[in-house]
Amino acid sequence: MPRELVVPVLIATILSFASPFLLLSATLPFILPIGRVKSVLVLCALLELRRRLPAPSARWIAVAIAVQVLVVATFVLLDFSGWLDIEDVARWVAVPASSTVLAIGLAVALIGAARAWRSPLGAIAIVTAALSHPLLLMSWMREVLGPIGFTLGFATAMIAHTASLVAIASRIGRAIQPAPDPARAMRAAARVAWFQRLSVGSTIALVTLLFALDPTAEGSRTLFLITVILALVPAAGTVSGLLGLVRADIVGLSRTALCTAAFGAAWTVYTCGMQLFGGYQFWDHQFPPGAWTILGAAGSLGFFAAGAGAARGGMARLGNRRATRAMSLQFASILALDLGFIVCVGNAIRSGTLASPVTIAILVVLQATSALLLASMFARLGRQVSISAAVEAF
Repeated sequence: MPRELVVPVLIATILSFASPFLLLSATLPFILPIGRVKSVLVLCALLELRRRLPAPSARWIAVAIAVQVLVVATFVLLDFSGWLDIEDVARWVAVPASSTVLAIGLAVALIGAARAWRSPLGAIAIVTAALSHPLLLMSWMREVLGPIGFTLGFATAMIAHTASLVAIASRIGRAIQPAPDPARAMRAAARVAWFQRLSVGSTIALVTLLFALDPTAEGSRTLFLITVILALVPAAGTVSGLLGLVRADIVGLSRTALCTAAFGAAWTVYTCGMQLFGGYQFWDHQFPPGAWTILGAAGSLGFFAAGAGAARGGMARLGNRRATRAMSLQFASILALDLGFIVCVGNAIRSGTLASPVTIAILVVLQATSALLLASMFARLGRQVSISAAVEAF
């Protein structure tokens, strides 16, 4: 089963399924970051699948890639809608309508790649692709089913759609043969380490901009653009490295944990990073900055925990006991730092001191320390993969 395709779909479904029960009227601002993260990671997964599948299935995956590029483009359009002064009709009517059509198109392309035309999975995937998109059918479904019926119907359609996609992806995955690539794993691990170190500098730069520039002034659009670059580059590099480790097919590296870490890295920057540092002001948002900070902190905990756990598990499988003990200590330290981060955010929100320089300095130190520890773990993992590959070759 291609984990890089299945994991983001499953995580996005769980988060979307939970959002109506947890957030009620504030569901929409929460669902949009979920859609962004899933769309980007699914596109990355499709690009890799096309390279590893035989020609007939690869052609259908190429169609799926084209559709997914348009899906990503719709979210980019929403991200920059306020900056580009796009009218609300285009943002909340045209874009959701096109997204539903694209969801159906993606389902058709995956069905073709899996050759599941005669299977009930095909029909289920196509029908639920339309019914599980709340923005287009929300008003009609509410009138017919009522609030409770709408929530249950939407959740049922989403679960059915996810289940059908997972089953279809499993069929596609049968055609993929594992091909261990130590050289790729070394480059990917080094990439994660390098971009995590870079994220420390970018975080300090973002905080400096937050205090130095007024988000409501004339330069707010420039601030937003700078924010996008500083926040997305380290996250994109980290996600690229994590997915590179997944594709390297190294025995002992948990592909599920690596994909979960990739989702967490993207989720953090799309919530806490993008929304807090300039982007949120262009949205019709219902969340205060503190809520975005909590969401970002939760994603950060998932990212660091999954990433560190995968690196530690990979080192244990490679047989270096001394390094495994050291990485176990680093893993525990990362968990403690991230839990401290969440507690600090919660206390700051409750006391109204989230924007104070002291609180932000503490949060930056905690986050930067976790990033440096994780960078050290992946750098060590990359070196051990190199040593193991040399020993096997000898």
